[in-house]
Amino acid sequence: MNTSTQPSEVIDTRLKLEAEIADFLRQRIEDGNLNAEDIPLRLARYGLMDPEAFAAEMREIMDMDDEA
Repeated sequence: MNTSTQPSEVIDTRLKLEAEIADFLRQRIEDGNLNAEDIPLRLARYGLMDPEAFAAEMREIMDMDDEA
């Protein structure tokens, strides 16, 4: 049985990234830049992705949005 825990810094970083992604997606929905019909597909796709790949993709999308 693995009883190891993650350092609090790792947890804090993940929670911060989670909040940033949630805020970004919420803003896109409110601005009408994210089609409601696409949300179930995105949830399924993102849910099946490797966490690191998902984080990298979201950072890239958020960076592109900042540059626009």
